[in-house]
Amino acid sequence: MKRIIVLIGFLTILVFMMINCENESPTEAKDTIYEEIKAFADSHWRFKSDDPIEITYHRWFLDIFATIDPILLDPVYTTREDSLDYINAHHDFAFDANGNIIKTQQYYGMIGKYDQFVFGWDDVIYTSYPSGIESASSIHRDEYNEMWENYSSL
Repeated sequence: MKRIIVLIGFLTILVFMMINCENESPTEAKDTIYEEIKAFADSHWRFKSDDPIEITYHRWFLDIFATIDPILLDPVYTTREDSLDYINAHHDFAFDANGNIIKTQQYYGMIGKYDQFVFGWDDVIYTSYPSGIESASSIHRDEYNEMWENYSSL
C-alpha cells in the first residue's frame, strides 16, 4: 500500500512537470532566463548612484582610476559630467538625456565580461597589497557570469 501511494505521488509530480513544460516553449524559457539574468544585474550592479557611500563604476572611475593615473584621461574630460561622455566614448555605453545609462544587451554583456566593471558590483572587494599589486573580486559578478554560461548552453 505504501508503494502505491509513493508511486501515485511520483506520477502526480511527473504529470505536473510535463504540463508545466508544455506551457512554455524553449524560446519562452530562454527569454525568461534572460530576464532573470538582467534582473540579477539590475539588483547588484550600479553604474551611478546619488548615495555618496555606495561604490559604483562611475565613482570608481572618477575617484580612483582618474586620480591614480590621470594621464589616462583625455584633458578635455575634466568634470564629472564630461566623464559620462568619456565613459561612453570608451565603452560604448549609451545615456539618455538625464545621464542615465541605457541598458542594452551589450551593457549586460560588458559588466560581467570585462574586469574593469567589477567595481560596479555591490559586493566588490578591493585589495591593495604593499607590493603594489591590486586586486578586485565580486561573488555576484562570478554568479552573474555563471548565469550567462548556463544561458549560453541552452
